Amino acid sequence: AVFSSVERLELRGPWGDFGAAALAASPWLGAVGVLALADCGVGPAGASAVLESANLRHLEDLDLGGNPLG
Repeated sequence: AVFSSVERLELRGPWGDFGAAALAASPWLGAVGVLALADCGVGPAGASAVLESANLRHLEDLDLGGNPLG
């Protein structure tokens, strides 16, 4: 897959919890070590999905700044 070698992913826009959960469920993002979802409308559910994802097994740096995490 094209995305299987992506190590750094910085996203912008209104991804929200649904988008964060979709990223977390993607089997093609296993190499991602840095994920930036700052100001993307990600709430507690989306953050949990990312943090608990077995697919993001190499994730070392997660930027959720500016999101409504509670």
